[in-house]
Amino acid sequence: MADIASLLGDAPPGEIDAVKQDILEITQKSNSVEKALEIQAGKSNVEQLRLVTVAGKQTVVSEFNHIEENYFYTHGSKPVKFEINHLSRETKVDGDYDKEVSSKVLEIQSEIEEYLEAHYCAESVGCVFGDDDKQHVVIIGRKLSPQNFFNGQTTAVYTVANDNVDGTIKADVHYFEEGNVRLKSSNNISAKVTRSVMKTIASEESQFENMLNQSLRALNDTEFKQIRRQLPVTRQPVDWVQAIAGYNVGKDLGNR
Repeated sequence: MADIASLLGDAPPGEIDAVKQDILEITQKSNSVEKALEIQAGKSNVEQLRLVTVAGKQTVVSEFNHIEENYFYTHGSKPVKFEINHLSRETKVDGDYDKEVSSKVLEIQSEIEEYLEAHYCAESVGCVFGDDDKQHVVIIGRKLSPQNFFNGQTTAVYTVANDNVDGTIKADVHYFEEGNVRLKSSNNISAKVTRSVMKTIASEESQFENMLNQSLRALNDTEFKQIRRQLPVTRQPVDWVQAIAGYNVGKDLGNR
């Protein structure tokens, strides 16, 4: 059961509900499978930093804002405590969360929101948790377009402490029009904060994007070309009507 439920943790961006429904249908909604899915969902939601909506505002489910059991709190200057149903990802507000948010966290949160507005699509979310000594930055950038047969997401987690930024950037893209192609890539970073936290993060993310673009171009020029139908030496498509015109059968067909 655990192996079946683990499929939930590897669901492509925006497709976790479809994967869950397929598993339930294949297993005829077995009670034991559904229980295993609930356990896996609780684990994968935190590990995969799933986005949820709380009182009209999107936030992440993570170890950084976990309170106890199924309770978490939102990011921002006025955190709200909420309970989550991990399998459905539905949330229920449980009142204000009595936590003083540090000025350093709020400063980085403000910088993140400006950064997202300038460089990310509208569906993206940035959250900062922590205290004056250590801050945890989570940036989810995603573009979900199932009607156009693709979903994609970048997930970045950074820890800021002692003027250093350490973390991981991940990209996960699924394209499924007349096929099924998935790209997963990740990169660990460690950098010294020079001008500001967000400028350091922006520089690292830009380098990751450039590296990914170069890798994709190289992939297109090498491996992908090897599996395509090769063009003739002239590198031009063959005009088969003209090519067979010199044969009698071709002439007969041409006359018809």
